[in-house]
Amino acid sequence: MAANLVVPQVDTPEGFDQPLNPATDGIAVAGVYFQTGLPYNQANGIEFDGSGNLIIKDAVSGTKTFAQVLANATGVSQAAHETIDSLVHNVAETAYAETTRDTDGRVSAYTIWTSAAKTTKIRDVVFTRDSMRRVSSFVVKHYDGAGAVVASQTLTKTITRDNAGRFQSAAWVES
Repeated sequence: MAANLVVPQVDTPEGFDQPLNPATDGIAVAGVYFQTGLPYNQANGIEFDGSGNLIIKDAVSGTKTFAQVLANATGVSQAAHETIDSLVHNVAETAYAETTRDTDGRVSAYTIWTSAAKTTKIRDVVFTRDSMRRVSSFVVKHYDGAGAVVASQTLTKTITRDNAGRFQSAAWVES
């Protein structure tokens, strides 16, 4: 669907010659500037230069073309991403899940392995139950490719219940 181009008009109270429809209208402006207070200025904004380049202006770091911003962007390259231990990322692709039950038949643990051979864990969830056999907390541990718990990837969730045993809240603690 083609957008209707709406050009701001300075001679109307709203600044536009017709109402805007966000589903179909575009606004033609020379630039967009972000204000932190009065007086208004053009130190921070987005505009086009005389050559048609999209320019990003920042009062602190200066003016750059959009191409310069993208060229200087940092992140993880595809090659570096492939070397990251990605057991948790691949859970849906190749995992094998195992449920452990207590003597009453209730789930006490849930483990996700890399395969049915169960040689390398991906994630472990261990449940703790209260005297009424309701889940009162559980601990989630993530493992790396060497089988070690990933630092800062152990989460404990404690469940709070009211006097009738109904769920009230849950709090996560990372360790």
